[in-house]
Amino acid sequence: MKKIWIALVAGMLLLVISACGDNKDDSKNKEAAQQSKSIEISDAEKVEEDKVVVHVNDQEIKGSHYNSIYVQTKMRLHQFGQDTSDKETLKNQTLDELVAQELIKQDAEAQGVNVSEEEVKTEFDTFKAENKEQLAAYLKEYHLTEDTFKYQVKLNLILEKYVDETMQVKDVTEDEIKKTYDQLKEQNKEIPKLEEIKPTIKEQLVKQKQQEQLQAKLEKLKKNATIEKLI
Repeated sequence: MKKIWIALVAGMLLLVISACGDNKDDSKNKEAAQQSKSIEISDAEKVEEDKVVVHVNDQEIKGSHYNSIYVQTKMRLHQFGQDTSDKETLKNQTLDELVAQELIKQDAEAQGVNVSEEEVKTEFDTFKAENKEQLAAYLKEYHLTEDTFKYQVKLNLILEKYVDETMQVKDVTEDEIKKTYDQLKEQNKEIPKLEEIKPTIKEQLVKQKQQEQLQAKLEKLKKNATIEKLI
């Protein structure tokens, strides 16, 4: 069973969405993340839970989902040292995340990619048993209930299956692996020999190619979708 990491569940497509426009140095981002502190969410930043915030094709997304993703969006930007004072930008990024989630969910269903409630329950129960204290802290920090978290678990499982089943990657070439290894070696002269970490490099290159495919797919889905933002 694949382990769900909290960082992945918290806004599963945020990295994909921001990757197109965020070229900041990764080391600086990691340093900022390590120095992050909790942030406040004012009542003015929230919307009514039953209020429809966006239509994606024939589906309505309501405030309850918006509020949870808004908190995660703001937290992520804060953790990576980015400005969180512009509430309009935060709102738009949250809506973009909601749209991306819904488009992937809809296309996954169209492609026959399904996740059962039993799969969600098993994944959640396993995660909770292994990370009880971390989960409780996470729910408190991100203003989530267990039900909201379960929904995000479901979305994450859908994304995993969707990528695995629809984002096919042809075999990574030896030249690509060697080039990546040489780049890593420039950054760290003490890394293991190529033969020792070759499988890891190959796996990461496959994931990188899948992410690129996912970005392209999302752009295509957006162009063909009817999207109406209501806030």
